[in-house]
Amino acid sequence: MFKYPRTPQLEGSSGNATNVSRQQRDICVGLAAAYHARVEIVAVEAPRDVLYARNRERAEGVPINVIDRLIDRWESPDLTEAHRVERVVTERFVD
Repeated sequence: MFKYPRTPQLEGSSGNATNVSRQQRDICVGLAAAYHARVEIVAVEAPRDVLYARNRERAEGVPINVIDRLIDRWESPDLTEAHRVERVVTERFVD
């Protein structure tokens, strides 16, 4: 999640981006930093079997090989990437 509080035309804006690696996140974070934004990253994680179960419930599921590739590339964010980093782990399937 990134916000642009000091830019009047973007004030209160936030973005949602699926960036599984630090290299990908650095692009978004760099853009936000250029606007002197306060950067907050919320990493939402779940075990592989929970991801598969949620995917089965989707109207149009994501191919398993795509999910596996994203999981394999996942790098959990560390505290040096933003002003605030929060990690949320969901360990069960929620309807």
